[in-house]
Amino acid sequence: MAPLAFPLIALTLALAAPGPSAVQAPQPAATEAVVDTAAVRPRRLSPMGLEMQQVMDKEKEALAGLQARFAAARDAAAALAVQREIERLKVETEVALLRIQAGYARRAGQLEAAQRIEAAIEGILNPVKPQAPAKRQVAPRAPAQAGR
Repeated sequence: MAPLAFPLIALTLALAAPGPSAVQAPQPAATEAVVDTAAVRPRRLSPMGLEMQQVMDKEKEALAGLQARFAAARDAAAALAVQREIERLKVETEVALLRIQAGYARRAGQLEAAQRIEAAIEGILNPVKPQAPAKRQVAPRAPAQAGR
């Protein structure tokens, strides 16, 4: 009977232990605050971080205007035109951020890193266009023989 005692005690303790109900999800404490992480910035940014933040702030401002234009678009063609502007803005922002990083890497003597970043910029601005697959020549099938 002793081997059975341990599992029964563990089961009894598990059932008696206080904890969240299986039916009710735990509620957040009343003292927890909801923080808008987009509004929180570090107190001191590096010079590179400051430059990058300025680029992102400009993008955010321009994007707000484009989103308003997109919402007000009267037809699909106008909406598509605004969508293309948004895409262009996003690419320009990405390239500007990478150029800032490449410049700081180069000035810090990190030439390999700067070259990798510059190669990434080149890939964004001049993407490799996929080649169309070569057309395969299919040999004509022999006519099916009767009786098979």
